[in-house]
Amino acid sequence: MEGKKLSEELRDCLDARGCGKCSSYQSESRLTCHNLLQKACEVVKKYEEIYEITGNRNTGNRNTGDRNTGNRNAGDRNTGDGNAGDRNTGDWNAGDRNTGDRNTGNCNTGDWNAASFSSGVFNTEEANILMFNKPSEWSYRDWMRSEARRLLNLIPKNSVKFVLSSDMTDEEKAEHPTHETTGGYLKALDEAECGQIWWDGLTDRKKGVIRDMPNYDKAVFERITGIKTE
Repeated sequence: MEGKKLSEELRDCLDARGCGKCSSYQSESRLTCHNLLQKACEVVKKYEEIYEITGNRNTGNRNTGDRNTGNRNAGDRNTGDGNAGDRNTGDWNAGDRNTGDRNTGNCNTGDWNAASFSSGVFNTEEANILMFNKPSEWSYRDWMRSEARRLLNLIPKNSVKFVLSSDMTDEEKAEHPTHETTGGYLKALDEAECGQIWWDGLTDRKKGVIRDMPNYDKAVFERITGIKTE
């Protein structure tokens, strides 16, 4: 009886049509109380009607989409309520990936936008973004599609390097006494050190892509990333 609602399975039990076919059947403990089955069927059916369980893997209520934790969603994977789009944490969005409310566009943090990537309210056009603390000619969509963003996302994290005993400080030697046997130790690099290794390994052309970002400011870039570009 796979795919049937519980109320339908109970109805089959009442009509003696499906007894022995469902996964709950046990010959030694077969239910025989018709009135008890009737009441159970009515309660379960009422519950199903109230919560309109038509989607799959929902923890919220009245969802026709799948994997929603919010309520009344026709889309999928929403944590907000009343969304027709997908992956919204806001409410009543027709677009996708909105954290704001009542947007028909995508990826909005603001409300009532028909555009995408908006942090404001009642916008129909995508606005240009600030870059390096100044207005730029790029929209957020331009940034998302840029080579500069792709390159920056390649900065490694959680990297390590082997430090020779001869290059270790006294403090490092005290913390890693096994260096006398291994000849050094593995040092976990912080984000700035990882970023510097990444930068130093870039070709001149790729470094130019970073420097050609609108309003590029090496001081701001270093303050945020820890990378020295000169």
